[in-house]
Amino acid sequence: MRSPSRYYPAFDKPPFCLAVADATAIPGPILIDLMTRLDLTESANRSVLNRMVSSGSLALSRAGRVGVYRLAGHLLTNFERIRGGGHPPSWDGRLHTLIYDTAETRRTARERFRAAAMRVGYRSLRPGVLVSPSDQSGALSGQIRELGVMPGFLDTDMDTARAIANRAWSLGDVCEEGERLCEHLEAAAPELAGLDAESAFRRLHGLIRPVVAWTVELGGLPAELMPEHWPGRRVHQCLADIHGVLLPRASAFAEAVIRASPYLELVEWR
Repeated sequence: MRSPSRYYPAFDKPPFCLAVADATAIPGPILIDLMTRLDLTESANRSVLNRMVSSGSLALSRAGRVGVYRLAGHLLTNFERIRGGGHPPSWDGRLHTLIYDTAETRRTARERFRAAAMRVGYRSLRPGVLVSPSDQSGALSGQIRELGVMPGFLDTDMDTARAIANRAWSLGDVCEEGERLCEHLEAAAPELAGLDAESAFRRLHGLIRPVVAWTVELGGLPAELMPEHWPGRRVHQCLADIHGVLLPRASAFAEAVIRASPYLELVEWR
């Protein structure tokens, strides 16, 4: 399955490890050990953690010389939404906008701003106009001031709001991707029963990854703006079925890795 362009696949490993371990904070040596069981090298996964701290996706605290990581920012918001079943958020009936006209000489700052806005749920309606179902301008306040971005909102009728959402989120393509996800998850189910604990840990991550990417791509879009034949409920039911088969073994594996570590006492359990 493909990952949407605004989703960073390597960033899904820390939330996955925390969720499977049922922990809210994990020391770096244990987190890197778990991440390396999934893919990449130890040094590459250490670089992933550094990038996530720099982007505000992870919070880092220190216990002596050992770093302890927890989710932060919009990654934490997405994590809690997906953990809760991916249900659409409530909506105030407005589409919130960010309007900008940045000189070409400031292209790098403009692209950084657009990328940050996409991460917190905005999508491009047309050049210079970003739209979101919720006001996330506070998370971008520094860049808004720096670039002279104008926050605002649209009060419009429901048909127009749905048309805007359909265009900005490419909802036809997203619906098709959701149907393909269901087919992918259903086809995978028969092979899962005989997996050992470590294989279950890796396989669960591989199956969850595209569902997380698909959910993040929606940017917190509310139910009122979804198409009529929206596959979200089916996608998350398929995922729940996979969870029921793999999660007990995956969690047992993660717990065994954690309890074998000398840094066990630094883990904060949910």
